[in-house]
Amino acid sequence: MPQNQLITRAANPARGALVVGSGASLLCATAGLLLGGLQGLTSSVLASILVLVFFISGQLVEGVALRMADGTGLTLTLVSYAARVGLFGLILWLAASTPAISGQWSRTWFAAGALTALIGWLTGLVVADSRARVPVYDRSYQAPEGWDR
Repeated sequence: MPQNQLITRAANPARGALVVGSGASLLCATAGLLLGGLQGLTSSVLASILVLVFFISGQLVEGVALRMADGTGLTLTLVSYAARVGLFGLILWLAASTPAISGQWSRTWFAAGALTALIGWLTGLVVADSRARVPVYDRSYQAPEGWDR
């Protein structure tokens, strides 16, 4: 399979995940605005953006890692994951421990935005992957000699 078709095929599930994740995040942000005011809106939007950036950056790294040989791609994926988790935790810790920021956001709507983006991303990824056309064999199947007796 040519390299450009491999990249296109890998991008389709991520595109579906981004669309569904963004749509779910938009619904959560609307609910946050209606039920939690401006604080609910900003908290859910911030959480959704953090989660979607986390997953999008992972897809970009995995796209690069697929082109690498041996264990280099796996090492790159694992190091990237550890760095993204650490950065995500650092951002959350700074937001929770800084007095000027901690009173400006709602933890409930932050959690709701993060969970909504996560569930939306995974749903879009599963649905897009389930509909992807992936050729399994390069040539048509032929039974071994004497098999059809």
